Amino acid sequence: MKHYNTLKYEFVHLLVKSFHSLKFKIQNSKLCFLQVGLLITPFLSNMSYGQVPDSLSLDYCIQNAVRNYPLSRQKTMFSDINDLKIHNLRKAYLPQININGQATYQSDVTEIPISLPSFNLPTIDKDSYKATIDVSQLIYDGGMNRNQEKIENATCRVDLQNVEIELYKLRERINQIYFNVLMLNENARQVVLVQEELRSKLAKTESAVRNGISVQSSYDILKAEMLKTEMQLIDILYANKEGINMLEVLTGLVIPDSVKLVEPETKQVNVPENKRPEMKQFGFQSQKTESLKKLVTAKYLPKLSGFGQFGYGKPGLNMLSDEFDRFYLVGLKLTWSPWNWNHDKNEINIIETQNELIKTQSETFDKNQKAAIDKELSEIEKYTRLISIDNEVIITRESILKTSSSQFDNGIITVSDYLTDLNNLSQARLNLNIRKIHLSRTKINLLNLSGMQQ
Repeated sequence: MKHYNTLKYEFVHLLVKSFHSLKFKIQNSKLCFLQVGLLITPFLSNMSYGQVPDSLSLDYCIQNAVRNYPLSRQKTMFSDINDLKIHNLRKAYLPQININGQATYQSDVTEIPISLPSFNLPTIDKDSYKATIDVSQLIYDGGMNRNQEKIENATCRVDLQNVEIELYKLRERINQIYFNVLMLNENARQVVLVQEELRSKLAKTESAVRNGISVQSSYDILKAEMLKTEMQLIDILYANKEGINMLEVLTGLVIPDSVKLVEPETKQVNVPENKRPEMKQFGFQSQKTESLKKLVTAKYLPKLSGFGQFGYGKPGLNMLSDEFDRFYLVGLKLTWSPWNWNHDKNEINIIETQNELIKTQSETFDKNQKAAIDKELSEIEKYTRLISIDNEVIITRESILKTSSSQFDNGIITVSDYLTDLNNLSQARLNLNIRKIHLSRTKINLLNLSGMQQ
């Protein structure tokens, strides 16, 4: 088996230590054989006894997950695309050159219907030839190109922020998996502690049965409880294996069996404002709509350009000549549509309405985030108070179990009464540690909701 949870090393250490201290003979106990077979054997091929496991933090998992996530590569792609678009837009101010060629034959030509004595009026050939180089230069475009650049930059920022939003969702997913594994670790640790207690009682009860001091049913009940914990541990280990495998897939890490997941240390966070990437996204979208409005205005401003044509053909600019000749012409061109039937106003109204939609989305998101943050703050307060009570419960339960264990050893109470007290203590310890993990997770969730988790 491969990639179990971080407590595997601890399981092996605790089990081997308990076997040696209690001198529990494997050949005389099927339970111990089962314990060795299920827990120790799968690990020994991947780790050596006594090896100190490395630690794995939540931040390290998130950093590697973001780095390993295929969507992260889109940042470079969007930036490259934007650079190329801006580069192309700026070429609009460079001279545009076209080379043209034309040869025609027409069925009729213009004639002058006048006959003068001793004078031949010139005639025009029906075939003509022309080769030209046309040059145009944009001088003023009303700010269209400048505003188009702003739109492309705003679009790029929106696309990049979309990637950030998706990566933030990835952080949330890593948080969930990581804390699930931590809670499974704690469950497994409590089960192992119960097994140690049961193993001690099994050894004493087995000796008491052989000496006629105790009845076989007490041993059988303890053995059944031991088998129950074996099944619980197997369920936990395989659930933990799934969590570790998911972390490996998302982070791109190969997580050894001996790695220990460290519970994040977080302090109380007071959130002054919402810094989620979605809020930046709404801002970038609003900036884009403002640039679109300016582009609409620029579309209907006068446009000025210069042009020139250089050519060779028959006829040239002199239409009455039947000789090939060089020619050229230069000039300025002004275009303007002073009346567009309010088309620009309608476009601006559409854009302003879209901007209002963005504002309502931003306000809705911010309101929902504040409600979620208030909930997490309430959860933090709740877990803090429960943890203080849990500590008192554990002290009480430990005292009860100590008395119960002594009474069971002396035959005053039944094995069922003892197991009830043992399980109550185990559950109290589990409640305390699980609530500590919940508290840590809630604080991380608060950072995540406020956009402060990096």
